[in-house]
Amino acid sequence: QHPSPLSAGRLARFAAWLTQLQGKRVWLVSCGLGVLLTLAFAPFKLLPFSFLAFSGLFLLLEGRLTAKNAFAAGWWFGLGHHVTGLYWITIALGVDNGAFLWMVPFALLLLPAYLGLFTGLVGYLFHRLAKHTRTRADKVILLAVLWVLGEIARTEFLYGFPWNHLGYITSAYLPMMQGAAYVGVYGMSLWMALLSLAFALLLDWRGNKRFLAVVFSASVLLTLWGAGRITEESTESRPLVRVVQANIPQSLKWDPNLQHQALQKHADFSLKADVKPDYIVWPETAMPYPFTSGSNWAEALASIVPEDATLLTGVLRVDKTTRELKVWNSVQAVNHQAEVIAVYDKHILVPFGEFVPFRALLAPFGLNKITPGTSDFTRGEGAKVIDVGGAAPHVQPLICYETIFPAFRTSVEGNQPDWLLNATNDAWFGTSTGPYQHLEMARMRAVERATPLVRAANTGVSAVFDSYGNTLASLPLNQEGVLDVRLPQQKNAPTWYSRYGEFTLLIVIFFLFTFCFRGKWNKT
Repeated sequence: QHPSPLSAGRLARFAAWLTQLQGKRVWLVSCGLGVLLTLAFAPFKLLPFSFLAFSGLFLLLEGRLTAKNAFAAGWWFGLGHHVTGLYWITIALGVDNGAFLWMVPFALLLLPAYLGLFTGLVGYLFHRLAKHTRTRADKVILLAVLWVLGEIARTEFLYGFPWNHLGYITSAYLPMMQGAAYVGVYGMSLWMALLSLAFALLLDWRGNKRFLAVVFSASVLLTLWGAGRITEESTESRPLVRVVQANIPQSLKWDPNLQHQALQKHADFSLKADVKPDYIVWPETAMPYPFTSGSNWAEALASIVPEDATLLTGVLRVDKTTRELKVWNSVQAVNHQAEVIAVYDKHILVPFGEFVPFRALLAPFGLNKITPGTSDFTRGEGAKVIDVGGAAPHVQPLICYETIFPAFRTSVEGNQPDWLLNATNDAWFGTSTGPYQHLEMARMRAVERATPLVRAANTGVSAVFDSYGNTLASLPLNQEGVLDVRLPQQKNAPTWYSRYGEFTLLIVIFFLFTFCFRGKWNKT
């Protein structure tokens, strides 16, 4: 018999108390632990809170719970985490003269309640399966695997909402992020789950010393490897990218009387510096009106874009030739003659932001999208690399919401981009935590693909990341300005993850899952 994991000390007594909890007290404690987990994400980036949250959840689930209470513990954990991690969604509902304020309670509670179903299922499956494992270390591995499978399910089920996957907390320490080039954000989530859960076994370290030694040693070695992987990138003779952050409040952005002023502001910033850029980048819907080569705005844009340069701007693209009006949220590349030389249409749309899911069922209840207009946006054909000319012509745009989806959802087979472009408008979310969390997800896409990423955000945070996720330049939230950055060369691209996506991770998950039940297989 190993020494009891609850042998002595205040920490041990607290751990013992957690394992004895039952009933409604489990729900309250689980909810509090979920809140703690939020502190591990941007902008706080307090990694130790992930250790506390997951260790506490493990002890609760390991305790005297029924299957029903195990599901409840997981659900309340998810509810606490998502309410505090996603509260910023409610800010968008107050932008349009308060027309959607009545939806605040639903957005604040119903979405987290729905997302909590996935963590609740994790708790339930852990309760059902943990009894078939041999050691507490096996239980830790099992819970880590189930957590990652829950994240994948949350991404893939229905429309998916992969916000704040556990792997994103590695963005606090750049060397820890580098493994994403091989296993993506889900692989990072598995690592962080194992590391966080391992702390629950420290009180019983003698009985789990081999497992703890492996987890902690591997974590140190992976971090050291990541630090060694990062090299300085020369930008000499590389194309100059100018990112414009005009900082136009969302409440004014769609005012038809201010459209010309918005264009003029972007133009002034684009022409401000003495150095001629190769690429000028404006954020999502920087032009909140249709633009074509023959439009009234062509002459204005021709005076903005230098010769042999390209403007990449977010724009609404409209087709009035069909029976039903079609509107796309797009990125267009425009040359110095105001000719549209490439177009990308957003294909992963925001539910209730750009379209109403199950519209036929929900419209009678007064539910509509919160962006202007009553028609849904049209879904683009899919991810693609566009040719924008110049010295780094191959660009893969990711418009706003698209950048939160792991790279395999937005990769383009057989066509490796020179750089990634994230055009976004986070003005909807004010000075909340949302824009900072969104920024870190964009950074992860750069590491997964080993490809520089340029992020143009209307109110910020605009930034340029290199292939390792280093921030080369950035503009703070709610500040107007310009970034002039030499675009770095991509490194080691295409990455292992770009080539094989989740295949490697699924093999690792299968091995770990089988390892957890090795005793059961041996008996049979």
